[in-house]
Amino acid sequence: MVTGATPAGLCRRSDPRSSSRLRLFPRGDLALVRPVIPRVEDLELVPHCIPDGLEVTLGNSTYRIGRWPDMTIFRWQNGAGRPATLREKAIVFFLLNDLRLGKAPTARRCVYDLVRNVPLAIHVALTPMWAHYFAALQWLAQLPELCALIESSPALFAVVVQYLAVGAIKPEQILDLRSRLLGRQRDLLQWLEFGRCEAQCKILRKCSAYGFDYDEWRAIGHAWSDPAVLRVLEHATFIPGHLLYFLSWDEPRWVLTGAAKAECLAFLLHDPDQPYVDGMHLQEMLGFASLLRKFGVARHPFTSLEALRLAVASTSHDISELNLQPGPLIEYQGLEPISTVGELIAEGSRMSHCVGAMHYISRALRGKTCFYHLSGATEATLSLKREGPDVSWCLDEIRGQANQFLPEPILSSLSIAMKRGGVGRAIPSRRFLQHRHL
Repeated sequence: MVTGATPAGLCRRSDPRSSSRLRLFPRGDLALVRPVIPRVEDLELVPHCIPDGLEVTLGNSTYRIGRWPDMTIFRWQNGAGRPATLREKAIVFFLLNDLRLGKAPTARRCVYDLVRNVPLAIHVALTPMWAHYFAALQWLAQLPELCALIESSPALFAVVVQYLAVGAIKPEQILDLRSRLLGRQRDLLQWLEFGRCEAQCKILRKCSAYGFDYDEWRAIGHAWSDPAVLRVLEHATFIPGHLLYFLSWDEPRWVLTGAAKAECLAFLLHDPDQPYVDGMHLQEMLGFASLLRKFGVARHPFTSLEALRLAVASTSHDISELNLQPGPLIEYQGLEPISTVGELIAEGSRMSHCVGAMHYISRALRGKTCFYHLSGATEATLSLKREGPDVSWCLDEIRGQANQFLPEPILSSLSIAMKRGGVGRAIPSRRFLQHRHL
């Protein structure tokens, strides 16, 4: 048993097998690092270089970010400054990362000036962390002991950064974390309750991708706690990115048994470029199976890949009559709501785009997306989205036959009708639409 302080919210039990790692940390902490982030192109955000770092303006507030290794963020408003909160830091880091990867050369130069003191080897090692690049730099500056993990186990480094980012490791536990960073990786993994044996350490060192956030890492850790999954991963020479994305998806946890999940992993390892079963992508099959479980068509998790295949093949008609969540009333000639799963699947087939895929069906059944069909001289599919029941609808996508763009006059008249129907964000410019695809 590893002694010492444990991360906040962690509840130890006498039998480690009885604990569910997905419940060890407060879910509310995730809101701090997964806020609703506006798009850079919507904000028209322009950074400005200052002598000791970078300055960006959001609304009536100005944020000043210190050049690495400082990386402190201060918020200035009405002439008064204060340190940024954890949530504000998350927003600023996400936006800075969008600018770093964007197409505006001036903005990219300003952001790279902010990290010009970062050694090239560290920059290259952190690049695969994508949206968490700046959070990693911030904690690397505060905890130089993390440097040892970057080379030996970048995935474990990413796990520690995410624990720190959500506040799961409190300030009073930093000293204990420092000592474990200088010790064995197995002890660090046990302290984080992310693994219990040397096999997890070896698997982490095989990972080829590590740009995951906190809850995705927790899902990955929960997945390979199953002995059947662990055996498959132990025998892999390396863990490719598509396997990690499969493990980070939380739904297979209650759709598949451990043996079935291990069989899916072996299938993906054998032929990663062709993850299709009977012509259907494996992820699409799992999305369909998730709906079967959610609506009571399948009462138990599937025990094998063959059982999953047979269920998807024989019960596709069982969800076609399910009603989708209705959207706002939009009065426009020829615009009709799509009200059932069967109608949505037929819409994708008729319009030759992927709106009938399980991803869209799942979101529509959960009330996060609604769909309309525009008939007449110009046919199109319109989708609106929202992130919660009390959040207003806004435009998601609009496409014609085979993802064709609509003429400007139709877009303009539709925009007016949507505003009258209470849609929060109507149709933007054609330039924006060119970057959106059904």
